[in-house]
Amino acid sequence: MSIFVYILYVWFSHFWEQSLVRYSVVQLHQSPLFWLSIMLVGGTAFCGDMAIEFFRMHYFKNASDYVRELLESKEGMHVESGGNVEITDTDIEELKAFMVPINKHYRDKDKRREARLQKKRNAMVAI
Repeated sequence: MSIFVYILYVWFSHFWEQSLVRYSVVQLHQSPLFWLSIMLVGGTAFCGDMAIEFFRMHYFKNASDYVRELLESKEGMHVESGGNVEITDTDIEELKAFMVPINKHYRDKDKRREARLQKKRNAMVAI
């Protein structure tokens, strides 16, 4: 997006009389180095985004990632809007095993919150 805004600025400044870069847009866009740099920056950003997504999907999955993998594992079912997917007992057990650390995290978080609220309640009663 920032590259797009930059290109728009350069084109806009070509027609703006007070611009310091007036009349440079034609030379800039005729330069192969300009287009090479645009492609390299875009390609690098895309590859970086793909690398981050790869590591997130393999090491920091969330529940929707699990569901996506479950649906992809059902080859030949071609799930469409409103379509049905056969969920086996093995799938349910895998889902339960996947949810154990998530449930533990939120239970612990709730316990800490309740302890904090109880301290506030006790302080209010003591006053």
